[in-house]
Amino acid sequence: MTKLKIREIEFIHQLAKLFNAHPDFQSIQVEAWLTTPLSKARADFVCQYKGEKLVIEVKSSTLVDGRIRSAIEQILYYKSILPDSKMVVAIPFELQPKYKEMFAEHSIE
Repeated sequence: MTKLKIREIEFIHQLAKLFNAHPDFQSIQVEAWLTTPLSKARADFVCQYKGEKLVIEVKSSTLVDGRIRSAIEQILYYKSILPDSKMVVAIPFELQPKYKEMFAEHSIE
């Protein structure tokens, strides 16, 4: 299987265009700041999808165990700031089953 070579910023730009063109996505914020009195982080997207708040983190590089764990830690940090939101990782290629399981174990879609 050939993996798509795309820079992360290009992938974010393409996703933003798709989200903005789809009527079920609303309140789309790109590079959205997530803040509490004690913490601050920036997610690639925060939006509403069919009334549910999503926090979407984009990854476009080749993902190996260490990068998967790092992405999970980053997304779980976002979850600590916005606990009522659904956490999503967007990747422009198909993940190996073991990596899908790692994300699923932490309720990251």
